[in-house]
Amino acid sequence: MYSCFFVFQGLWLVCGFFANLPTASSIQCYDCGDYPGSQVPCKGSYAMQCESYFDSCSTYKTEVEFVGMITNETVKNCSIAESPGCNQTYICDSIDKSVTKAGGKLLECDVTCCQTDS
Repeated sequence: MYSCFFVFQGLWLVCGFFANLPTASSIQCYDCGDYPGSQVPCKGSYAMQCESYFDSCSTYKTEVEFVGMITNETVKNCSIAESPGCNQTYICDSIDKSVTKAGGKLLECDVTCCQTDS
């Protein structure tokens, strides 16, 4: 009889402990793109709640030339600070390879990541 009492009391203590742990909060970031054909332009877009494993917001800004036409493009989304998604060298090299393969030229590339809502 007493052993059941201590088991239940122990379970309540464990449940109480977990109930008081802070929940994982996530960051809010824009999820948009300013580029030809974009379905979600950044102007007028709202920040979205990122999944809990994301810890930063990334912004990629590029200036690309195709057949004499120059376009400025921006993409914003959720990211992870210690991932290739926040590594300017990795991202810009990847974009440059893609643009060059398509016959264009990457003129400018900037990657920023912040660990606050944006």
